Amino acid sequence: VTQMAALEKKGVESYRVKALKNGQTWYRVRSGSFASLEEAKKYQVKLNQKKIKAMIIKRDTNENNQG
Repeated sequence: VTQMAALEKKGVESYRVKALKNGQTWYRVRSGSFASLEEAKKYQVKLNQKKIKAMIIKRDTNENNQG
């Protein structure tokens, strides 16, 4: 089961972001887009309640979403 499929089973929509790290391609799984830090923190609490470890990051405008 992929991470995205596991999140979907818990009712969490997610998407992939392609990233280059140390010359290797990585796919990061992300969820949500928020207008404020406060909104993001509320969503993080909901994820934690579903036993999903989450961290808040600032989106890079150059990210390549892979849906």
